Amino acid sequence: MSSTCHLTNISLNEHIMLLYSSDDERNNAAVNYINNGLKSGYHSIYASITANDSKNSSNISNLSSKIYNYKENIESGELKIVNFKPYYESALNVDFRPFKKLKKELEDTLNHRKSEGKKDAILVFADAACFLSQNKHFDECEILEKWWHNTTTEWARNNRNITVVCPHPGLVINNPILSLDTKGRLNGMHTITIDLNQ
Repeated sequence: MSSTCHLTNISLNEHIMLLYSSDDERNNAAVNYINNGLKSGYHSIYASITANDSKNSSNISNLSSKIYNYKENIESGELKIVNFKPYYESALNVDFRPFKKLKKELEDTLNHRKSEGKKDAILVFADAACFLSQNKHFDECEILEKWWHNTTTEWARNNRNITVVCPHPGLVINNPILSLDTKGRLNGMHTITIDLNQ
C-alpha cells in the first residue's frame, strides 16, 4: 500500500510514483529531486527518454542550468545523465536486459561509493514507465513497474540505498477511462505516491 509524501522529502529505499499534470511540473519535480539528492550527497541519475531530444522541454540542456553545480557534479561523477530511449524501446518488447545491466551498474556504483567513503545512496529519476503510460502501453507499463517494484524491494531487503522516482502523467493515471484494476496495480507497485495536484 503506498502512502503520500512531500516532494522535497527524500527517503531511502523507496519506489516513488510521481503524478504530474504538465511538462513544466514534471521538469521542476525532476530538478527538485536531483538537486535534493546532490545536496544530500546522493549519486543522482536523470534517466530520461528525452534527455538528448533537443525538441523536448525535458532535455538535459534545458534542465542543466537549474541543476545544482551541474558541470562540477557531472565531471565528478556525482550526477549521471542516461539516454533512456533504448530502455523504453526494450520495455515495449518486454526485453529487460538493459534494465538488468543498469541494476548491476547501480549496485556496483553503490559498492564503489562505500569503498571510497562516500554516502552510499543513489537517487534515480527514471521515466520509461512514464512514456509507456502516456502512450497507453499499459500492459508494458505494468510489467516494467513490476520489475522496478521487485528490484527496489530486493534492494531494500539488502539495505541497498537506491530510490527510484517514476513520473507518470496524472491526466492518464487518474482518467476514469483507465480501469481501476490497472490503476490499483500501478499504484500498489510503489511505496509512495505523490500527486503534484494535491
